Amino acid sequence: MLKAVAVKTITAQLVLAAMAVWTQTANADEWPARYSWGWHFGLADSSDGQSWQSLLASAAVIVPGATPKWRLSATVGVVESSSQRSLADSWLSVTRLGQQRHLGQWWDLQWKLKLPTADASKGLGTGGVDNELRVQSLARLANWIPWYYVGYRWRGSSDYYRLQNGFSWGAGVSWYRWNISYSGRQSSLRDGPVRHTWTLGRQLTIAERRFSPYISISKAVNTQWGVGFSSRF
Repeated sequence: MLKAVAVKTITAQLVLAAMAVWTQTANADEWPARYSWGWHFGLADSSDGQSWQSLLASAAVIVPGATPKWRLSATVGVVESSSQRSLADSWLSVTRLGQQRHLGQWWDLQWKLKLPTADASKGLGTGGVDNELRVQSLARLANWIPWYYVGYRWRGSSDYYRLQNGFSWGAGVSWYRWNISYSGRQSSLRDGPVRHTWTLGRQLTIAERRFSPYISISKAVNTQWGVGFSSRF
């Protein structure tokens, strides 16, 4: 039971936060600092049907005066299963923003560091320090904004699970405030199945705040669903 919850954690919410950032890659000067928070609820990929939810807060800033441009960001929060609760794993990232088009696209290079602040003994994290490197691409075609990425994660050692390194990948498109995306990643557990996630979201403006509700479907061992939203200010 703990193993299934640890594999799930907060992947879906992180993917949605990344989607919101990528659509701004080519216009970094318009937002030197940005803050956001988000909530996600879904089912864990386990036979007992446990539910889980997360509440995250993020801050991102463009390094002033730097050439090329760099974005620094941090994410913290809490995660809770049907029976357990703790801090979520925390994330730090450094992104080199592509400000010139190559092959008709903007290219970013991102390094992410996961700090194991989630309680691994409760099945809400692995307890290891992870590093991930990603290459991200964004294009703009009239009212369409397609993007895609590929990455590789080096997972730290864990006292609770037999972990492995693995690839991650994804693609999506934004159109008139609608977002649809697919993401995949190799299992964090040795010999575990690949996880596939499809997400549909919509950007709304309420009281001069941007909200992005979404619904996701995820498949590894079983097919599960999730819902949530994020807000930027």
